[in-house]
Amino acid sequence: MKKLLAIALGVACITALSVNAAEKKEQTPEQKAEAKKKMLEKYDTNKDGKLDDAEKEAMKKDAKGKGKKKKD
Repeated sequence: MKKLLAIALGVACITALSVNAAEKKEQTPEQKAEAKKKMLEKYDTNKDGKLDDAEKEAMKKDAKGKGKKKKD
């Protein structure tokens, strides 16, 4: 009985993982280009079309801040 339960649980986990992987969608080239355009609009402060070290640091700082929750 325990073997049957373990096998059933394993099959359920594998099924759940495969369904989750199938639902994950890749960005199209157009979506990637739009994301890059928005990133440059936000962080390219000197408007030269590329990010310098200071602009990259600002982007990293914002990305780190999004993952943290404030404690009350």
